[in-house]
Amino acid sequence: EILKRRFHEDLFLNNINEALSLTEECIVGSGWQTDFEWSIISEFKRNKKKVTTFLDHWCNYKDRFIRNNIECYPDEILVGDKYALDIASNCFENIPIKLVQNPYFNELVESIKSLPLYNSDLNDSGLFLSENLSDNSYFYEYNELTIIDKIAPILINSNFIKRLIIRPHPSDNVLKYQDLIVKWKPFISISNESLLDIDIAKASYIFGCHSTAMVIALMAKKKVFKCISDEDAIFNLPYNFNHLDDLVT
Repeated sequence: EILKRRFHEDLFLNNINEALSLTEECIVGSGWQTDFEWSIISEFKRNKKKVTTFLDHWCNYKDRFIRNNIECYPDEILVGDKYALDIASNCFENIPIKLVQNPYFNELVESIKSLPLYNSDLNDSGLFLSENLSDNSYFYEYNELTIIDKIAPILINSNFIKRLIIRPHPSDNVLKYQDLIVKWKPFISISNESLLDIDIAKASYIFGCHSTAMVIALMAKKKVFKCISDEDAIFNLPYNFNHLDDLVT
């Protein structure tokens, strides 16, 4: 959505083959739970065209470039902060790594702060930035459903917010939240907003586990709460977040 707002639709390509025929170089993101980005890297490498990957997270770096035991790495890696630079440098000794500004983060933070509801006294909601952890139950001892079910009564009793809005992960099937919505009605609802910046701007408090969007909200000076302890988390974002205990004490 950010790209659609910034660039004309004529610049958008429909598939990998079209991209290969019209370009000599590619900058792509990375996916740990999807094959899309790996396929792009593989095709550009197979066609001997340069491909650069922007790593905009802080975990599972090597796994992002391995599918079915096949390794496929980009020619160059870009990272957006010092934490990612340190992690990537330890993971990829033979790939050039550059520290650059993250234009996606910067654009979202600027947009969030510019929205009318950013500091409105009318904001009485919390936003849960969900992740599709339940599809990786073999990897995590918790998931988005168990976490939401755990924090709902805490937030209700705290009286800090009047409602909790769940922003599903793009890969989510939103129907999986239906039981939670029924159980905690009317406190919990699902966001129908397509734009992340609007959802973050409208919320007084932000909640999550280890979503990248939590960092974006933190950069936008929002109050961000991590809903799992550092000890229980399978991965910790390299930023300092509030914890639920801070909200109720």
